[in-house]
Amino acid sequence: MLIDGVGYYGDLPLEMATAVNGTCDMLDACGTAKYLCVANTPGSPTGATETMETIHAQLVTILTSYGRASELLELVDCSL
Repeated sequence: MLIDGVGYYGDLPLEMATAVNGTCDMLDACGTAKYLCVANTPGSPTGATETMETIHAQLVTILTSYGRASELLELVDCSL
């Protein structure tokens, strides 16, 4: 996915050519390697070191406080 001409998410082989920065996370999307840029993205003054894992942990913590952590879905659902 491109925003203003730079990649925030896409196929892993395209990361070097399109990614917004060099700190993207790799994820397996139902057997296809993808990249997802969450750290150091423009417009995120507090997200310099965040990764998919740290964001997931923050969401679990917040939802746990409401007794709803089990409702957090995976980023990619391969069961469909």
